Amino acid sequence: MEGKKSVVLVAPSDNVARDMKTILEGSGEFVISEVYHDLPTLAEARLGTDDPEVVVIDQSSMESRQTESSSSEGGELSAREKEILVCVAKGMLNKEIADKLCLSIYTVITHRKNITRKIGIKTVAGLTVYALLNGLIDMSSVQ
Repeated sequence: MEGKKSVVLVAPSDNVARDMKTILEGSGEFVISEVYHDLPTLAEARLGTDDPEVVVIDQSSMESRQTESSSSEGGELSAREKEILVCVAKGMLNKEIADKLCLSIYTVITHRKNITRKIGIKTVAGLTVYALLNGLIDMSSVQ
């Protein structure tokens, strides 16, 4: 578990939890410490001292969040934002993304802020899951 980030996963069903566990642990960067099926149960449980990252996988809320952001902020990701998102999901650092796409690191950071604002996901694990669920990458692309 050394070097891997501990993640608490909140998923609506065992099937979704199993798929997301496979994706996240398959990346080699995360280990699922606990799985919950709803937020109230998570809130009642005491999280360990490791302060794991919480990744909420709820397709219905993701879809409604996309609809809300699309209507309120033009929430559709641009082609460049999708490129950046794919690179982030593949585990690339801002500098690596900038070099690959011939951009300044500040431009990459700005795109990442815009992605976060539009889809409401801040963590790399969450962005990776989003990219997978939306067909931007497949399992074999995730390192």
